[in-house]
Amino acid sequence: MNDVPAMPEPWWDATREGQTLPLGLVKLDRKGSTTEWRELPEAEVMRRAARFSQSVEGIAREFEAAPLNWQGDGVMLLLTDGGGLPAHVRAVQAARMLWQRIRIDLNLPVRIGVHAAPVAWNPDPGKIRHQALDLCGHLEGAAPVDAIAISEDVFLALDEADAKEFAPLGVTRRDGTPAYVFPPGAAARREAGQFDDIADLEMWDAFRRYLRSPEVRNLRYVGLRLVKKEPPHLDIRDVFVPQEVESQSVRMPSPAELEKLVAKRGRGAKRGTAGGDTENARPPGSGGI
Repeated sequence: MNDVPAMPEPWWDATREGQTLPLGLVKLDRKGSTTEWRELPEAEVMRRAARFSQSVEGIAREFEAAPLNWQGDGVMLLLTDGGGLPAHVRAVQAARMLWQRIRIDLNLPVRIGVHAAPVAWNPDPGKIRHQALDLCGHLEGAAPVDAIAISEDVFLALDEADAKEFAPLGVTRRDGTPAYVFPPGAAARREAGQFDDIADLEMWDAFRRYLRSPEVRNLRYVGLRLVKKEPPHLDIRDVFVPQEVESQSVRMPSPAELEKLVAKRGRGAKRGTAGGDTENARPPGSGGI
């Protein structure tokens, strides 16, 4: 009899309650579904709803999202790190795939919001209480129809190629959160009541583009043989790497412990003077011959 290998435990079951882990959040909601009941036959309304939910659940399984908690036509996908990719990148990938499937393939209007944050886990995802989930839901509600709105936290964590796919959307009036949008042209369709002026956001975006430009990033050097027919240079991100710092807590002795320590050292010094414990009489850092 062949032994069947045990299936690995899904991450949402393997994570203990209260454990903090990085979560990528994708909130989406289909728009216009309530008017379908007045404009379309019941069979067509049900068919659209079934295709929509099946598409979302299929993509959720592909990205190993936690069990879904549907609220009408709205749902939030909870993703974590996996496949060598961080949670925020996987959340953007899932959102892009959802947008492609729902908007392009099914031709259904949809709003999508994306955010990411470390969140304390609850085995019942519907009971997770964290401001990041609220912010993601607000992003979805403020996003232009047929677009993906992502928070600035997610945008700044994307690599240069992915970041180019998004345009500044504005600062949400509800949360004061800077947001970016895909596709870029959707920024022109933003609702004025949902966002404040984007002048500062566009200024910072231009500043970041300048910092990423070859003029700033490339460090020129001389004296080494050329491999390519271009001025020799190194990317500044390959030269300066972030430092890893680990903090450790140090317990300070209590006043009573300090008093005992001082008394003990005083007794040791007296013995050393008398020729007994000379080792304890040496000052710290001094060595013998």
